[in-house]
Amino acid sequence: MLNTRKKTVIPEPRPKMSPSSTHARVILRFLLLLLLVANASCGEPHLAIEIDGQVPPSFTFEGAGAIPFLVVYELPSGSSPDMSRAKVIWDIRPNDLAHARVPLGPIKYGIVPEGFNQLVPREGAPPPLQEGKSYQAGGPPIEMPNGYLQFNIQNGKAVKL
Repeated sequence: MLNTRKKTVIPEPRPKMSPSSTHARVILRFLLLLLLVANASCGEPHLAIEIDGQVPPSFTFEGAGAIPFLVVYELPSGSSPDMSRAKVIWDIRPNDLAHARVPLGPIKYGIVPEGFNQLVPREGAPPPLQEGKSYQAGGPPIEMPNGYLQFNIQNGKAVKL
């Protein structure tokens, strides 16, 4: 005959925590919370770029963070431009973090704002933007997914694509 009696398991009493282990647990929870808040605030910068529609256009950055550079590319012709064939026609960089902070702008194409240096072209103004050509302007797309845009010149206006 089988024994059908259920065994009653009595849990072992939890050991009482000493004041120092209670204190350590509170500190650990605080540090975990601090880590979570820091991680949430260190995500990608929330930046967006806009143009004003004029030729040459002015670029304005809104949001929070800083831009490491502003580059304007002339895009190769075609429906889906190959960025490896894009040509840098204007590249400016802030001298320090104070000049890179967003909100930033307006920055007019071809005019280097105070606190920035021009890398491309090395000397003089960048080439004028041409009707019918497509361009991309902004910061690094990997770091700033909304911090760049594509546009072209149509009927004497800069039009966001």
